[in-house]
Amino acid sequence: AVLVAGLAWATGRRSRELRPAAHVYDQALCAGFDPERATRVRIDNLERGVQLTLERDARGTWFLTDPLAYPAVGELVELLLATIASARGPLDALTSLADAHLDPPLAVVEVSTGAAPAWRLEIGRVDLDGQRVFVRVPGHPARSPAGEAAVLLVPRTLYTTLDRNPDDYRFPRVTSLART
Repeated sequence: AVLVAGLAWATGRRSRELRPAAHVYDQALCAGFDPERATRVRIDNLERGVQLTLERDARGTWFLTDPLAYPAVGELVELLLATIASARGPLDALTSLADAHLDPPLAVVEVSTGAAPAWRLEIGRVDLDGQRVFVRVPGHPARSPAGEAAVLLVPRTLYTTLDRNPDDYRFPRVTSLART
């Protein structure tokens, strides 16, 4: 009986060691992303049916260019870019893309920084704990066991920052006065 119990314990321990790790902690969502270099942000929130494009001019001022041209709330765009730059979280290799709502995603964010290819983030559902959200970044160096772009669990602030209407990005005044 002792031999059988010892073999069962050793087999269980070995199978846990061979199983792929569910979480590898502290992966950057977009390693090397610099919010200061961002020139264009496109948001497709498929869950809300919202599509909009924000562009920065030569002076660094943000404008809503699609669905209509209008000055944008620069602080909100900067908050979104800072959230993307600072987002970190564990990899999740066990959740399927369908279960994470990444096939298709609930929202897609593309950030252009000039010469380099645009950063693309695919946002899925909020995790069961309500604190994190599933995000996939095609081209991320981390890979799932199947060789696909890894799915990360990042703080929910990214999801809540995107959960807005296009009017929330519009600057409340049509014109601004120059300061002298």
